[in-house]
Parts: sequence; C-alpha cells; structure tokens
Amino acid sequence: MKTYKLMIKQHNITGLRYLCITVREKWRQYTGSGTRWKAHLNKHGIDFNTELLYETHDYDDFVKVCVFYSNFYNVVENDEFANVIHEIGYDNGVNICNFVIFWDIIDEQTKQDIYNRRRNSLVNNGNHWAHSEESKEIVSSHISFALKSRWGSLTESEKKSISEQHYQYYEPLSDNQKEVILTNLIKAREKAVLFYEDKECERYKEYVKSQSQIVTEWHANMTENEKIEFGQKISEGRLAMSEEAKKLRGERVSESFKTSEKRQQFNEDMKVERLGINNPNAKIVVWMGVEMTKSDFLALNIDETFAEEMFKTRDDCVPAEPPRQDYDPIYCPHCAKSSGNSKPSAFKRWHFDNCKERQ
Repeated sequence: MKTYKLMIKQHNITGLRYLCITVREKWRQYTGSGTRWKAHLNKHGIDFNTELLYETHDYDDFVKVCVFYSNFYNVVENDEFANVIHEIGYDNGVNICNFVIFWDIIDEQTKQDIYNRRRNSLVNNGNHWAHSEESKEIVSSHISFALKSRWGSLTESEKKSISEQHYQYYEPLSDNQKEVILTNLIKAREKAVLFYEDKECERYKEYVKSQSQIVTEWHANMTENEKIEFGQKISEGRLAMSEEAKKLRGERVSESFKTSEKRQQFNEDMKVERLGINNPNAKIVVWMGVEMTKSDFLALNIDETFAEEMFKTRDDCVPAEPPRQDYDPIYCPHCAKSSGNSKPSAFKRWHFDNCKERQ
C-alpha cells in the first residue's frame, strides 16, 4: 500500500522553499520535480532540508491536505516558494499528471491570471531568476561542460559521423530556416566578440590557457597520418580562400602579432640576441663598435686579412672554437707514419688500410 507524503523542502543557502509530494520511501533524498525548483538546485547546488508535513495511506484525505497547505502558504503567489502551480495531489489514482487535474479544476479567470503572471515574470521583470547574469552564466557553463565532455569522449570517426549528420540536416532546409540559423550564429559570434575584446581579464586568460591545453593534448594524441591529413586540409582551405579573404587574414595575423605580448617579448629577445650579447651564434656581430651581419664581417675579415685566431676567439663575434684536445700519437705499422695530434681512431680507419706501404 502506498504511503503519500506531503513535504516542504528549503534550500540551506538561499532559503527558497518548495511544497512537494512523493510516495518514495527515501523521501528526504527526493529532490523534487518542479521546473523552477530544479533550476534553482542546478544553480545553487543540491543542499536542502526536508520537513514532513503529512503522510497517509488515504489518497482522498491526502489531496484535501495538499490543497489546504497550498492555499495556506499561497505557494504560487508567494515569492518564498518555487511552486509554479498549487500542489493538489500525486496522480489522482489514475496516473494523470497533477497539472492536468489542476488545469481542469480552475476557472478561466485563474488561467488568465497564470498566463499574465508567467508572461510578466519572464518578459517584463528583469529580476526574474532566469534572467540574472549569474543564472545565464551557470546555464552556459553547464551546457559548455556537457558538450565538451561528450565531444572529448568521441572517437575521430564518431566526430566525423556527427559532422556529416549536421550537413545532411542543414542541406535540405529552406532558405528561411537557413536564414534563422545564420542569424542565431551571427548573434552568438557578436557575443563572442565582446568576450574576446577584453584580453586582460582573468576569465579570458583562463579560457585561452584551457583551449591551448586542449589543442596541445589533441594534437599529441594524433597519429602521423592524421597530422598529415589535418595539415593538408588547412592548406587546401587557405589556398581556396579568395584574394580578399587572404588579405583580411594577413591583416588580422599581422595586427595580432603587433599587439601580442609574446611577440613583443620575442622582438625584445631578438634585439639582444642579434647584437651578439651572450649569443655566440648571433646573426649580427659587433666589431670595433660597429654592428654588421656575420656575412659582412666575414667579407671584412678577408679584405682586412685579420689574424684567423683573433677572428675566431672574439666572444662578441663568432663562436670560439672549443679547446683543442691532445691525443697520444700512434704509428702506422706499414710506414711508421705518426698520427700526430689527430684522433687515433680516425687515423687507423683512414690510413692503416689505405697505406701505400701495406703489402
């Protein structure tokens, strides 16, 4: 036999209450099914306490108590409650949704009042919980997390299949339907542009960091063939761009490099490195206070016949050769030629077997 329970759940953080019913044995853990209440839990977390108002096996008696408490607390009009409609019973014993029962009972004026109140709360009232920036951000983050989790768990073939399904869905649409989709995409892009404008905010920096990590991991997990195929697609896409699109892309890349912190730091580093400071392989060297390219310096060295050792040992010009290593000489068993200061192993390899005195 069913035991019908009438309860009030109250959120421990916000204090919002919700009048609800259940026949479950674990009624304290039951979260409720109301639209506004569930949205509130998604936003602020599942953290509530439960007060049991009434329980019975008699359904008719239970319905009367539900109606009494719904009217007593005026749960629909009361801002302290999350109920959208009055609680009038579980299923009326015939598996009919309680909202259907409620809608059949009330008069036309009450229905119109509900319509007006709902419309005003959603459209005109800027304080409605669904319109707050916090709610929008939470909903957006939930959707983003769900999509990323799902997409990240798919294989490349599954992702390709989904992309093909999207194309098959979009292609047969009418021009008006495509226009609606395009308009929504443009709105989303405009919203994204506003987000990308403030590149100094912490939220943007965290986003860039997470995206960089995702792309790095994705690229690291690709096979060599996938990398080649991916690179070819990028090349084909850029080659297929119109001249105007190529010019626009070039301008954007150039502008990005001008304002990029990494690019500015790179330029500063190159200024130092090319002057030969702490860099023996510098492309630009300093000789007698004059900056010149390494090729010009080499030409100058030939013209002025600088001493070779002097040229090679200057720290601010070209790398000094490593100190010469001394080897113990060995002698050819055929001609008695000495290896001198050459590497013995090289002397053996190139001279011993090729010695003219070898018989």
